[in-house]
Amino acid sequence: MIYTSQQPRETNHTNLAVGSITKAGHNSRTMSKPKVTIYTDGGARPNPGTGGWGAVLIYPDRESELSGGEKDSTNNRMELTAVITALDSLDQSYAVDLYTDSEYVKNGITQWIKNWIKKDWRDVKNPDLWQRLHTATQRHEIKWHWVKGHAGHAYNERVDELATREIERLTGKSIVRKVEVTPTVSADIRIYINAAYSFEDKRGGWGAVIVNTSEQEFSGAEQNSSENQLVLIASSTALESLKSPADIVVYTNSEYLQKGMSQWVKSWIKKGWRTAAGEPVKNRELWERLVKAAEPHQIQWVYQKKYDTPQAQRAYELANKPLR
Repeated sequence: MIYTSQQPRETNHTNLAVGSITKAGHNSRTMSKPKVTIYTDGGARPNPGTGGWGAVLIYPDRESELSGGEKDSTNNRMELTAVITALDSLDQSYAVDLYTDSEYVKNGITQWIKNWIKKDWRDVKNPDLWQRLHTATQRHEIKWHWVKGHAGHAYNERVDELATREIERLTGKSIVRKVEVTPTVSADIRIYINAAYSFEDKRGGWGAVIVNTSEQEFSGAEQNSSENQLVLIASSTALESLKSPADIVVYTNSEYLQKGMSQWVKSWIKKGWRTAAGEPVKNRELWERLVKAAEPHQIQWVYQKKYDTPQAQRAYELANKPLR
């Protein structure tokens, strides 16, 4: 038995990174279609076992939550069910941005399904749900996005929580949540860095929020770049804006930036900008720019997995704005 709940409410929203468009006969947006952004998640504990799924539908003027579960399911079946139910709940044809942390779902619907149909679904797991999903996609124009799960993205965390609550409801048992808290560091100035990039669209954005006696924002967009390059640009721009030496903490969701500045860069410089394997350091010019911008300051580089402050969330919004 599947149980579904729907809880509409109004709030603000943001988007993440960009993916692939699927719709029979269409590769571009139909301007007349209304727009909706959907986030989905699903899972089973154990796998296979009791399953739950969740979806958030974000309209221009409101949000709607859907959730449900099954006593006997799998991770993949719950991921598929979340997407199917969300699409089936739409009352007309939409231009949809759909975000999932399941590569199985995204790759299945954007890459594998044509061959499955040609083979008449032979040797395909969960053919009933894949056929339902294929049918559900036909009346919409859908752009599919993959996001990394449990990485602090607000809506991905939210649908994960919806799915978890459904499992708790069906089993009657509480599930312990892992709480990750960004360490608090004392400093005169706090800087929050974020970047996002779509390799399919070959465009990306970066954002930086500086907190001193007041807040200051910087953002930008780049073509034919990478997320690593964008976090370096964001950090350099923020530091170059400071007028005098300061005690600073930089918060970032990029381990490339955090480890690069706190662990790797001194060794690279000693080795003439070569790695431990003797290879040239990638993005050397951007790293050199950042090292120069950081020189006057005392800086602590902190990896921030979750966007657990308004400033971190704002940097994320600035970075993702060019991708919308």
